[in-house]
Amino acid sequence: MKMNRQLKTYISFVFTLLILASCNVTKKVPDGGYLLDKVDINSDIKGISSSNLKPYLRQRPNSSIPLIGKWKLHMYNIPDNDSTWLNRQLLKYGEPPVLYNEQLAVISAEQIRLHLNNKGYLNAEVDTSVVKEDKKAQVVYDVVGHEPHRIRNFNDTINSVDTTIYNILSTTNRLDIIKENDIFDLEVLEQGRENMTTMLKNRGYYNFSKENFIFLADTTVGQNEVDVTLTLNNPTDSTRFSQYNIGNVLVINGISSDILDDSTKHILIDTIEYRGIRIVQEEDPFLTARAVYYNTFLRPGRLYSDRIVERTYASLNGMGPVNQTAINLTPVVRNDSSLLDSRIALYPGNMHYMQFGVDGTNSAGDLGVGSNLTYEHRNFLNGGETFRVRLNAAYEFIRATDSLDLLDNSYYEYGAEVFLSIPQLLLPWVLKQLRDQPSASTEFSVGANFQKRPEYFRQFFNMANRFQWSSMEWKLVNTLEPLGITYVRMPWSSQRFKDLYLSEDVNPILRYSYDEQLIVRSSYNITYTNY
Repeated sequence: MKMNRQLKTYISFVFTLLILASCNVTKKVPDGGYLLDKVDINSDIKGISSSNLKPYLRQRPNSSIPLIGKWKLHMYNIPDNDSTWLNRQLLKYGEPPVLYNEQLAVISAEQIRLHLNNKGYLNAEVDTSVVKEDKKAQVVYDVVGHEPHRIRNFNDTINSVDTTIYNILSTTNRLDIIKENDIFDLEVLEQGRENMTTMLKNRGYYNFSKENFIFLADTTVGQNEVDVTLTLNNPTDSTRFSQYNIGNVLVINGISSDILDDSTKHILIDTIEYRGIRIVQEEDPFLTARAVYYNTFLRPGRLYSDRIVERTYASLNGMGPVNQTAINLTPVVRNDSSLLDSRIALYPGNMHYMQFGVDGTNSAGDLGVGSNLTYEHRNFLNGGETFRVRLNAAYEFIRATDSLDLLDNSYYEYGAEVFLSIPQLLLPWVLKQLRDQPSASTEFSVGANFQKRPEYFRQFFNMANRFQWSSMEWKLVNTLEPLGITYVRMPWSSQRFKDLYLSEDVNPILRYSYDEQLIVRSSYNITYTNY
């Protein structure tokens, strides 16, 4: 019976393939029109394949898969003009025929040519040929790159406009954008412009934009050669190239907009200052001032950078009780200094989280059930601490046993784990600079688990603490576990189990796996990423 069903399924599948393949793909192509059946790109440029050029096509054939071909087009062609439910579904999920458009073919060829120009092939040619037959059109784009233009000289005039910007870019090698004899690739120049802008915006240049960098190219200096000069736009606004420091920092510590917008409720608001940061909060604050400070990297007097804004967002939003963070920066000039006053608003989220799960188990025919319960408080001590308790239990009825007692003829397991995470680095001996690193956390965990089988009773205990922090660039992530303890003991086992697994004649590796064990560990991990 099973083979008959499989045979019927196979025959139905083959029959469906034959029906779709036999459909006339040009059934709904109007007279005078041509179905765009195939598009090919032939390129003689090394390193630029046809797949690199396909995104610039303005027309592509209907989607196709092996054996069936243009299956969505086949679906669209099946129904006639009647509006039955099935026909409407076929038209909805099918794909109408893509008709060849001469104007779009011309635009596609031009887009390919322009892309090749940007890649340094200024003399590239794209020829289009079209074969029309039986209401079908096949288009071929033949690409000839010719000799690319290469860099003869690359220099800059930034030092004559702004020596500070020049020194920043030169000392960080950001001016090494392109070398002599490299292909004149505009994408490489654009990437260099973005890298320079990113560097400057991380060195205090708050309102700097990449459009301030201009590349001047001279293609008349020789056969297929280019001289490129990088210039810095001389600003009419004297503050455009100013370096900004952080000015006043104001944090709205979880106060609802109803209280802020109602002047009659301002008596409920208190303003404190903690290490130079002004914090506006209610009598019962959302977060402690210490937690706000160590997760806010916009500090008065610190040089502005996009990076510290990103890290502030990430650190504050990474705290469990924070649902959203909004940061507003206002440029001001105070005592002839360019400053950015910062306003940070913290919006509380859900403080409590609970999860309950039940699973059915089948271990070699032994049926059982397992469950777990997790409760989490995401602002346990008002400092963004996450306190979590997890309980687990499992029961399994074991068939193969000599005992007839239902309780003994079973396996059950139960345990608990308590976890506390503090979004600060609480190493007592660390330097101040280390405590200010982003994504810092201190974690403590303790747990116990118990296994009861007809053969033995086993206990597992564990305790650990961990410290984690990253560099401001987030390229280095450090994890320190100064102490981790795992203790395993088996206070009881049956005589039969001892004879089978714990006697001297048993494999020592198997016997030692049931011995009492105390494992103490310390570790330090460092992870580097290059993005």
